[in-house]
Amino acid sequence: MIEAVKKRIPSRAALALGLGAVAFITYQVGRLLSVERMITGGELSLPLDDSFIYLQYARVIAEGHPFVYSPGNAPTTGATSLLWPFLLAPPHLLNLGPSMAIAWALALGVVGLVVSAFLMMRLGRLLGGAWGMVLCLALFLGSPYLLWGYMSGMEIPLYATVLIATAILYLEERREARFPRLRWWLFALAASRPEGAVLSGVLGIAMLLERRRASRAPGGPRFPSASLLLPFAAAALPFLINWAISGSIESTSSQAKSILAEPHLDVRHKFLVDSPKVWFVIVKAYLSFLQLPEGAAVPRFTVTSGAALLLFALFAFLPRRRPWADGRVLLLLFPAAVLVNSLPVAWSVHFYRYQLGF
Repeated sequence: MIEAVKKRIPSRAALALGLGAVAFITYQVGRLLSVERMITGGELSLPLDDSFIYLQYARVIAEGHPFVYSPGNAPTTGATSLLWPFLLAPPHLLNLGPSMAIAWALALGVVGLVVSAFLMMRLGRLLGGAWGMVLCLALFLGSPYLLWGYMSGMEIPLYATVLIATAILYLEERREARFPRLRWWLFALAASRPEGAVLSGVLGIAMLLERRRASRAPGGPRFPSASLLLPFAAAALPFLINWAISGSIESTSSQAKSILAEPHLDVRHKFLVDSPKVWFVIVKAYLSFLQLPEGAAVPRFTVTSGAALLLFALFAFLPRRRPWADGRVLLLLFPAAVLVNSLPVAWSVHFYRYQLGF
């Protein structure tokens, strides 16, 4: 009887927390849309030209011409996310008009925001119990930049939601190291953003290490296994699709924005040599909750979040028997994400748009 009550209390608390999150999101989205309509004279809109580029790709998908910008044009990979234009296509398939296409993009942002909030609760509970659940949700909902990103019409809600779910699946499946769901889910991660493809490869390495550990235990899974190649297939998928469509593994947008596509070798060399400075600033941006006025970190944020990161690193390894999930994989994903996020030449634009998803 007492055990049943103990099990119910956390679930009721989580339900109340979830309902509070939905109410808070509803209020904040309402404020955002109200201000937007004041600016636009009552119309719905999106803040970036790239948002409308995605809508154009979605429109031609609905017309039966995927991977072109306009019917009759040569194939192009200008839609950085493979999945996002297909998610934006339904209003175009139904011929609902431009306003409904914008409204659908905003609705996807709201859905992503709610789903991400619940996933953050789950992730926080896995890593830190009930207090971890509360803290993760509070930090997530307290970021105005994330609210902007999710409601920008870009692929941020897709990429971020899939990435949070990926972390949860890894934490839930790492003990037995069979990864029945994660190995397939990584294809969604890779198709959401190019950075997701890179992180799929990084997770593939982590999954190999976990399988090797688990295979040594009595009754453990077999090592090696062909299933462990799936994360690397997922990592290669978007690049192979780009190559099949346009003859280049780089998407059109990457060719326009990535330093690796810079044609002048001296410029590329200088940027790559200076990359450690960029990595440092990106880390400062994360530690400052994406707030860097004039490039300077906010001490009250960086001191507390830096201390939290050090404590996380410490308790990820000690003690050996822990009541929480083993989150050490985040120590592998974080530097990988910082490295990949530094590749765009204009990496700090639009409230750190390239960093928002991670």
